[in-house]
Parts: sequence; C-alpha cells; structure tokens
Amino acid sequence: MAMRRVTVLWWVLWACGVGVAGGVTAADPLGDLGQVERLQAALATVAEAVAPAVVAIRAERRLSPAELEFGDDSGRVPNDETHRRVRRQQVVPAIGTGIIVDADGAVLTNEHVIHGADLESITCVLSTGEVYAVRAVTSDPRSDLAILRIDGRRLPQVKLGDLSTVRQGHFAIVMGNPYGSASENRGRPAMSFGIVSALGRPLTRELSPLDERYYGNLIQTDARIRPGNSGGPMLNIHGEVIGITTAISTGSGDSDGLGYAIPIDARTKAIIAQLLRGEAVEYGFLGIRLDEPTSEDRRLAGAPSGARGALVREVEPQTPAAQAKLRAGDLVVEFDGLSVRGVDELIRLVGAARVGTPVSLTFYREGATQTVTVSPARRNVPQGVTCKAPTASQPGE
Repeated sequence: MAMRRVTVLWWVLWACGVGVAGGVTAADPLGDLGQVERLQAALATVAEAVAPAVVAIRAERRLSPAELEFGDDSGRVPNDETHRRVRRQQVVPAIGTGIIVDADGAVLTNEHVIHGADLESITCVLSTGEVYAVRAVTSDPRSDLAILRIDGRRLPQVKLGDLSTVRQGHFAIVMGNPYGSASENRGRPAMSFGIVSALGRPLTRELSPLDERYYGNLIQTDARIRPGNSGGPMLNIHGEVIGITTAISTGSGDSDGLGYAIPIDARTKAIIAQLLRGEAVEYGFLGIRLDEPTSEDRRLAGAPSGARGALVREVEPQTPAAQAKLRAGDLVVEFDGLSVRGVDELIRLVGAARVGTPVSLTFYREGATQTVTVSPARRNVPQGVTCKAPTASQPGE
C-alpha cells in the first residue's frame, strides 16, 4: 500500500510538470525521488521563510444589516444555512490572517475580517506567540483590503510578487489561521498546497450582492482554504505573495469548495501603498450599467461577430457617460487606448482611472467605431475606516 501511494504521488507530480528526469520504468516504480525531495525541500523553505511574517487576527465584530440579510462576511459564498445562522447573531467573534508588509508593524489583511469590529477588540498574534493590540486601521471596503498598525520594530516582512508572472498550473501555497488554529497555537500558521486553477475569476455578485465590494479578477486555487484563512498569503514556489486569500465558494457549507484570492497586481499594489500612507482610495465612475455582449448585441452595434468588449445597457443621467453622449447599445472595446475584453476589465480600468482626468473611450455604434473623451467622476463607495487607539500598545498576553 505504501508503494502504491508513493507511485501515485510520483505520477501526480509528473503531470504537474515537476519532471521525470532519471527515468521511471515499470521495473522501478519509485524511480529517482530526487525531484520529489527537491519539491518537498522547496515547500519547507517557503514555510520557514514566510511563517514569521504571517499573523493570526482575532476580533469581535458587529454584523451589518446587509450581512444579516445576505449572509455573513467570512469569505464564503452564502447559502441558506448561513443566512439562518447569522440572523440569530449580531456580534460575533472574527478570525482571520494577515501578512506583515512593513518592518515597523504594518499588517495587510482583508477588510471583511475586521469590518464592524471595535478597534480595541482587534489583536494580532505573531508566529512567536507575541500578542499585539492594533493601534490603527486604514481600510478600503471596495477592494476588501485593510492595513492594521501594531507597535512592532524590525519585524520580518513578506515579499510581494506580481500577477504578471503567474500562470495557470503554477503551484499555489496558502498559509494562515484556519478555524483560529494559529491564534490558539502560539500564532504558528498552517499551510496547504495546490495549484493555480484559473485566473481572472469574477465573483462580485456572489460575494457582494449589494456591489459594495469588487471581486472581478480573482485567482482560483484547489489549495485548501478554510474560514480563518481570509487575509492570508497565497504564495508561489519562491515564497512571494501572489494573492490575498479571500473566499471559499461551496454549496455544501464545508471547506471543500473552490478557493479564491485577490491578485497582487499593479492596481492592488497601488491600493496597498495608499493604505500604508493612511489615504482614502478613490475610484473612477462613468455612470453606465454593463453587460457581456451577445451575438445579437454585436449585430445591432455593427461590431464583428467575434468582437469582445462591454455592452452599455443603461446610461445614468447627469453622469460623465451622459455628458459624453454614450447610449444604451454601445459596445465599448477600448478605454484610454487599452483593449476591453469584457465587463470586469472595463470596471477595473474605470475604477483605476484618475478622477477628473480625461480619457478616451472607443465603441461600436450602428456599424461604425466612435471615440469620445470622458472625465471619470469619483465613485460613491462605502467609506473605509481610518482610526487610532487612544494609547499605543505593547506585546501582551
């Protein structure tokens, strides 16, 4: 039985691209385990290097009316049982994970982990077992990111990677505080391992029914993600953070569903930089409601049959889009010179645009392409939190 398990593992690793150098033959089912041992050593190295910069987060938070209506904010896609459970609660303990992104005590996590929590109730447990009270929070609900400030000095910090280097099939390593296990075990994070299953997954409608948050470009993984992992790192094989673990999609209510992470890309890095400076994050706004185009929509707009883009379904009055004379039925294919391949891409581009700065918008209408200039307004989004504790905190128990 042991022989069979090792053989199966070997073939799984071969299928993932680890390699079979040295020759595995029918007479030698184990082959040269050097490749497996090197992978094992690489995973152990990542764990040892990154664990000191991963923190367990504990808090007490008050559920919002939206959460009481649609479900809790644990990062799961809500189901009926979740609805029934949260309706019976208003103040609940919250658990999550964070990563140290600045040696002087800046911890990055998901905003939903600490949303509605009193500042005095939020603590961070380091892998050394030290417990720090959080002295300041700067958050951005729309991106679901937050920076917690603790009084640390010369703390180990993570290295941020970049989505541009990530490919489907790459290894994905998740570390965190599942079910609060790290906060109960001297802060030592748990680890799981899988692959990047897909890129660019949209999940806004499922996770944020009121459209307060935007999840249009998530990394999907088969690595085990459980409640309490939210805000923790998704890592590549080099130990670089490529995503912030955010959600579990499951129909059965357990942790065996699909896992998702906010990607570390240029936009996410810009938001993190603003939060580190204590600044509110601004989002551009045009005032259009969008849909993915159908074949009939393309025909009516006069676009090629295979054209990709975002269909304008409705234009709100007295908005930048209305001032630029956009109309329902326009098929937007370029934003400021960048190709638009779908609704989520246009939402990202508009959101990242500088408020008040003119940009070009190219679209199909009645068989011809047109380009107009539009100046994005400031999007009205839920305000983040920027607050400080009355006194500085020190490590405690």
